[in-house]
Amino acid sequence: MFFHGKIRDWLVASLTIRDDGHIEALILSLTIRAGLPSEQEPLNWPTRLRISVGAAKGFSYLHNDCSPAIIHRDVKCSNILLDKNLDAKVADFGLSKLLSQSALTHITTGVKGTFGYLDPEYAQTERLTEKSDVYAFGVILLELLTGNKAIMQNSGEYVHIAQWARPQIITNVTLNILDSKLGKDIDKDSVQTVANLALHCVASKSIERPSFKEVLEVLEAVLKLEMKLELPQQAESLLATDVVVEIWPIAETVIPIVGGQKDLGAEVDE
Repeated sequence: MFFHGKIRDWLVASLTIRDDGHIEALILSLTIRAGLPSEQEPLNWPTRLRISVGAAKGFSYLHNDCSPAIIHRDVKCSNILLDKNLDAKVADFGLSKLLSQSALTHITTGVKGTFGYLDPEYAQTERLTEKSDVYAFGVILLELLTGNKAIMQNSGEYVHIAQWARPQIITNVTLNILDSKLGKDIDKDSVQTVANLALHCVASKSIERPSFKEVLEVLEAVLKLEMKLELPQQAESLLATDVVVEIWPIAETVIPIVGGQKDLGAEVDE
């Protein structure tokens, strides 16, 4: 089965799914950068929101609009490429898996991915689900908010970004851990909503995480609010804290996948 040409603005230009279920991708469009903003070119908050919306559209498309659904399995900043207009494109399908109709909810497969972004439930059970991608995207949202890496140093020790950020987010003081390059002129509610969403994404249990469709709806609503556009009624309800908490309760603990210093950023392949 072949998808050829520009599938969507937020996906790679050419995607091939072979008969044996493996996926090959070819990036034909020119990309200029990958990952978080560099030291020389910090991105403002609306731009970071727009990038997260573009990436979420790509992953939502893979999960909801492809048949069979595609689980990326290596969602991380370096696999979200930005073109000259800073439009996000999802790339690198080398570890991707097809979620066939017979599989229904999960695939049992060997653990592969990148430390810091790896779904702890998948790592422990080898049951890969669409929510594994959601977990990794939650880590990316935390990186966009704080400017820190997935595995970071805190008081001389390596710690997972979710474990470090969670106490500040659940007490509604996310501004304390915000990337200093964003400045002080930033909407507190916008930041707090995205931070809450990120924590829901990195919940320890996959059943407690939102779908990518839900993630996209919230991010689009926040972006519209940030751009001072009128919100539809449904989006307003998604932004309500009590509604978000009711749908996606925050797990009591976030289980980090943390390797030693020499393992940081390495792929897991067992």
